[in-house]
Amino acid sequence: MKIPHTLSRYVVLFFCTFCLIPIPCISQITHTSGTWSPIGDVVLSIITNDADNGDGVGDGAQFVDGKSQVVGQGASFTFSGTMTLGETLNIATYTYNQNSSYVRFKVELYNETDDIVLASSSDIFIGGNNTTPVNTALNYTASSNDVGDVLHVRYIRTDNGHTARNFAIDNLSLNGEFVTTDSIVTCPFTVAPDIAQVPSNASNEADINLMYSRYSDDYLSSSAPTVSALNAAISDYNALNIVVASGDITGNTITNFNQVDFIKVFAEELKYNPTNTDIQEKAKNTIWLASKHFCEGTLSLDHNGYEFKAFARGTILLKSVLTQDIVDLFEYMLFKRFNEYIHYWEANYDDAHILANDAIDTDYIFNHLDI
Repeated sequence: MKIPHTLSRYVVLFFCTFCLIPIPCISQITHTSGTWSPIGDVVLSIITNDADNGDGVGDGAQFVDGKSQVVGQGASFTFSGTMTLGETLNIATYTYNQNSSYVRFKVELYNETDDIVLASSSDIFIGGNNTTPVNTALNYTASSNDVGDVLHVRYIRTDNGHTARNFAIDNLSLNGEFVTTDSIVTCPFTVAPDIAQVPSNASNEADINLMYSRYSDDYLSSSAPTVSALNAAISDYNALNIVVASGDITGNTITNFNQVDFIKVFAEELKYNPTNTDIQEKAKNTIWLASKHFCEGTLSLDHNGYEFKAFARGTILLKSVLTQDIVDLFEYMLFKRFNEYIHYWEANYDDAHILANDAIDTDYIFNHLDI
């Protein structure tokens, strides 16, 4: 049978529920969580010839390697969370140069949302083969114009852009806490709507919140999980051997969504005991590791979604415990899953189209309708 447009839009609405629902999961910039990104034709890699500089000898530095002669290239660290009124932002960063050619750059605090540089260093000049670290400090207090905005620290080359002029970032700290120098796994994607977009409004947001609440009441149990059920879920979590260190997560390889179907129990526990910080952390780490493995390609979507549905349904109800970088990873998983709905909207849904794109699978619809 051909699925009516209204049904497909119902599914899309649940995707939007996770991506857009205004649940305040982060109230301010988080210190250690975020993402490194190249600016321009640059490759970021980890090197280990860094000095102590407060975070340990040889613990890893970001090497910022320009691949073409373009002025203004560099690197950026995007903090998870958003700025709050009066928030103090004290940035310190050590940089050095392992190349034989000099390099010149500046460090900026940058408001991505408003496209404004909030604070900037003067030009930093480091001669060739000068591994003596340079410490740069920037201080800023968030104003009313910054509330809800995304913060970057940017390292922007101000020399002639020659490919021989590179530098390394040993560390970066916010208010005395180091961020990871690792390049966090990311899976960016682009959604290209084929219909006109209009701004949301209070009525739309209220409808989404109501839908989310009803979904929670319908899917989760009417009471907190029993002690035995919660302990069983914790045992399954412990079996993954998850370790979080230096802003990254590792653990046993997840190859099947059945390994993380206990996430529903964590969602039920936090529905009725929302201040259980231990379960908050375990829920966040479970979603993080599974989403990371999916992004890396070690975890794949099962064809009809019988395994995926339990993990996804629980995760949808745990957005409040996730940092933005983890939300981004899970949204990529949702995108890959629901992108398979594209051909359901085909105007000329005939035998030729079915042969080329697969038929509509009612199992697929059943397992994903409420995600």
